[in-house]
Amino acid sequence: MTTSRTLLAAPRFGQVTDRSVTTFSPYTQVSVGFIYLAFLAVATAALWQQHPDGRWFTVPLVVSLAACLVALTRRALPTDASEDPGPAPGWLVALTTALGIAVVVTQQWPGEFAAPATTAYTLPMLAMLFGMALRWRAALALSALPAAAAVGVVALHSPGEVREALGIGLLALTLGVPMGYATAWSLHIVREQARARHLAADLAVAEERLRFGRDLHDLLGRTLSVVTLKSELAAELSRRGDGPAAAAELDGIHGLAQDGLEDLRGVVRGYRSLDPATELAGARALLRSSGVEVHLSGENALHGAGRWPEASREALGWCLREAVTNILRHSEARRVEITCSPGTEPDAGAGAEPDAVTLTVTNDRPRPATSSLRGAGLTGLRERVAAADGHLEHRATDTQFTLTATVPTREATA
Repeated sequence: MTTSRTLLAAPRFGQVTDRSVTTFSPYTQVSVGFIYLAFLAVATAALWQQHPDGRWFTVPLVVSLAACLVALTRRALPTDASEDPGPAPGWLVALTTALGIAVVVTQQWPGEFAAPATTAYTLPMLAMLFGMALRWRAALALSALPAAAAVGVVALHSPGEVREALGIGLLALTLGVPMGYATAWSLHIVREQARARHLAADLAVAEERLRFGRDLHDLLGRTLSVVTLKSELAAELSRRGDGPAAAAELDGIHGLAQDGLEDLRGVVRGYRSLDPATELAGARALLRSSGVEVHLSGENALHGAGRWPEASREALGWCLREAVTNILRHSEARRVEITCSPGTEPDAGAGAEPDAVTLTVTNDRPRPATSSLRGAGLTGLRERVAAADGHLEHRATDTQFTLTATVPTREATA
């Protein structure tokens, strides 16, 4: 039953990244190119048989139209993830329209194989192109020009086939323009999703900076306000000649300064107090909001973090925070696995009770990073973990990056 459900499950798609955009755009261009190739091959074959004496004219005409198709398609479907399609040059649109009219008129011009059906490939191709490159009103208007020209030529030499020619023209407009628009729109959605992922990473960093600044303001603002009041009181007492009272106020200022310094160090070291369980929930929410598939296991191992040494809590919380930041900013991850497991430290004896917890964060699709950028972050984490009497290690390959941190859950005994 499980196997059948897996086989019949809906397709699973990963998150949208710059790499997926640069892959999807050429794929779309190639797909559209195959459509153009098939339509142009049929049009060329029809013209080749229909006007054998005019091949010197029909072949260059089709080749010129193909060149215009490629140029407009490249502008409508840019490969660069950060590039939006700009307005199409007016001369190129006009030239493409004129060549399209010339091709369909030549196809309908009296000859051996002249028939409305010969434009059934050319008109949808032009409508699809205009649907990709232009606004829908302009696309409909320009697509109607070759169709109207074809109907006009048919009306001149075969009035009985006007209805068929008109039906082909309407079919080209109703199918070709929406197909072209949908193609350009799908690529636009892919680009916007990639940009949203970058924005989510930047917002996460900005949120941490605001949080840090808010904590500093709360701490230093309160402490400095009290120091100001006490220093004014000490100065006034000194002017009155009350030395012992002034000295007591100065001692109080000294104590406040020491307390403020300790609070400041606490904020810089661990943002006052990092709760690994809270950081884990935030990491999961942030990654999922960025389109990353998160697999979490063993989170129960963090429920007793309140009884751990403070250094262990802060070290593990920082590992989670830095791991998520690095995934968002330095990878194109589609899948992240976070595992928390109780265990023993490497130097513990056999049969020892669990006295440590191990955090493992694994992501796929890491970006190549310079040794200085990667080393700086890992060095800072390694120092924090080492200060908690734990150890940190990482493994990096072309397809996967794994960060493993182990910290003790009990105070070291002498």
